[in-house]
Amino acid sequence: MKLWVDDIRPAPPGWTGVETISQAINALDRFCHADYINPGITHVSLDHDISIPVKVGGQWYNRPSPDTFQVVARYMVRMLEGTNPSLNPDIVVTTHSSNPLGRKAIVELLDDVGVECKETPLEQTNRINN
Repeated sequence: MKLWVDDIRPAPPGWTGVETISQAINALDRFCHADYINPGITHVSLDHDISIPVKVGGQWYNRPSPDTFQVVARYMVRMLEGTNPSLNPDIVVTTHSSNPLGRKAIVELLDDVGVECKETPLEQTNRINN
């Protein structure tokens, strides 16, 4: 399974989309363990920013939330820590955020623990990850 983590943009064809931090962590817990058979989650593509819908003058706008999907990347790091690492070592991780600083933060966070994460701007995601 290819897991697409993004609160606004729909998952590309062939990807399973989740929109919240909780949904992403639940999917990782359920399908991403190193001992999971079938092959579970083979790819994860992370957005960075999370938006909050706000109604102003009868019109809905997306405003930035202080929360980000970096929490999901940190959870993946935790899956690697300890005496019984549970993250599938063959997982392919990219970040497709439109926020270049957010993409860089996720890449650095995962690279620091030996998980290669590629910055894949949204417009390149379908081309590179299919």
